[in-house]
Amino acid sequence: MDGWRAVSIMLVILGHLVNGIQLKGVNPLPGWTEYLPPDRLAGDGVNAFFVISGFIITTLLLQEKERQQVSLKHFYIKRALRIIPVFYLYIITIIVLNAFQHWNIGFAEFLQNFLFLNNFAIWGNSIIIFHAWSLSIEEQFYLTWPWLIKYSNEFLIIALVCCFAIVSAWICRYLLYYRVGHDLFDSHHKAGFIANNILSNFVVYIDALMTGSLFALLYAKSVLSKFFAGLLRPHIMLLVTAVIYLIVDQLSQAHNIDAFTVPFTRTIKCIAFGYWMLHTIYKTSWLSAFLNSRLMVMIGFWSYGLYLWQQLFLVPMIYKNEQGTKTINDSFYNQYPWNIALLFMTAIACYYFFEKPILNWRTKLLRQ
Repeated sequence: MDGWRAVSIMLVILGHLVNGIQLKGVNPLPGWTEYLPPDRLAGDGVNAFFVISGFIITTLLLQEKERQQVSLKHFYIKRALRIIPVFYLYIITIIVLNAFQHWNIGFAEFLQNFLFLNNFAIWGNSIIIFHAWSLSIEEQFYLTWPWLIKYSNEFLIIALVCCFAIVSAWICRYLLYYRVGHDLFDSHHKAGFIANNILSNFVVYIDALMTGSLFALLYAKSVLSKFFAGLLRPHIMLLVTAVIYLIVDQLSQAHNIDAFTVPFTRTIKCIAFGYWMLHTIYKTSWLSAFLNSRLMVMIGFWSYGLYLWQQLFLVPMIYKNEQGTKTINDSFYNQYPWNIALLFMTAIACYYFFEKPILNWRTKLLRQ
């Protein structure tokens, strides 16, 4: 899955890089951003991460349950040591920068991130730590999903919970759209700002994680192996799902069919991504060869650090200065193209000198 993680993080990096340059009044891709808005590219990358996470976590839990009883203690130790140390390192770095650069991020907002409650935006949501909403959703998923896998012996019940969660996300998105405001993603309008904060909550994004989990259930029961074995022209199916993905993506900009696109677009995209992911598991092709290349695998290893640090280097901090006027941070580490080099250098150093030693220690700890 490291190759798919690499694809996901590259979408996030591209989207935020273009968006960061646009904040400075420059359009680096004239003519293209109308059809591929940078925010949507980054959003698709995060959705892909959720599908991957749902698939991997559910698969690992089911495999452990098959061998023996699921150990919740080991699960939470593994997840905590994978996510928390690097994330806290990033937040502490932002606390230090906040003190020197006067971004005016308050204690309550930092506390909200330490507690993984960023997705509810209770005490503010500064852009420099805005991306932590996805980690908060991930952690909240970990608090609930393993318990269901551990204590439910019925495959059908788990599958129904996945379907119920997906439908709940549809209903929430529909209700939010028509009750909060049509301009969902325009943070310059009050309704759009409120909707953005609400749309980052757990329920609205749960369908991406549940899509990955549902694919994992079907994978565990060998349902998908029969499907892929029966495909006579798998490459055509890849092309068909890609075309569906692009059509749905473009339709999401047509406001006259919002009643369809708002609830369902994300789920359809996640299903398409899940299909591509499983295609590379079951079928050997140029796509699987590319994703398993050394470069893509390495980017996949670095993806967590890249995701955390890209917000600092690629998205200039917008804050109110001492005079109360909005200011765009234009520090040297936000300057293109040096910010890309600094991002990769920081993420790679973080992986080898911080993440990897902790992961090695985690392995030794769990063997005891």
